[in-house]
Amino acid sequence: MFDGLEIGSIAAAVAVAAALAAFGTFVLFALRSRRASSGPDGAESDRPRGELDWSHLAAAAQRAAARGQEDQLPDLYLRMAHHRTQSGHPDAAGDLLLKCVHIATKLGHKEALARARLELGDVACVRGDLTTACEHWQMARGLFLDLGRQREHAAVETRMRRNGCPTDWVLNEF
Repeated sequence: MFDGLEIGSIAAAVAVAAALAAFGTFVLFALRSRRASSGPDGAESDRPRGELDWSHLAAAAQRAAARGQEDQLPDLYLRMAHHRTQSGHPDAAGDLLLKCVHIATKLGHKEALARARLELGDVACVRGDLTTACEHWQMARGLFLDLGRQREHAAVETRMRRNGCPTDWVLNEF
């Protein structure tokens, strides 16, 4: 099948193709990185991307609160808490999640409430407070069941079992 072709020329062709593919990947990665670090007008930003995200989220939450748009706050608090968790500030995340719980409870936003309880459980688990983690996960599990979210319900149940939480608790309002 390879009559007339030397193994050396095949190997050289493969090496050139691999080098071109690696160079192309590098160029694409560099272009994406540059685009991600630029501001909304395309100008380079001197702040890290996470800081921009936090600034936008915090400003949006402040505007929503000032305008009385409470229905926007649970999602914003969840996103802000996720940002704080990802940046290594679980205590700040916990405070934002509690704000989310309070406003979501007031507004009857079960989805946001379930997600906040799930993340509060994760924060408590990271702190080493498995009892509190199990309580929050139990509440999230019940909310996901009420919402008909079987996949999320099953995932929380698996998390509870993996961490040794009882799955037959009956909790009163907490």
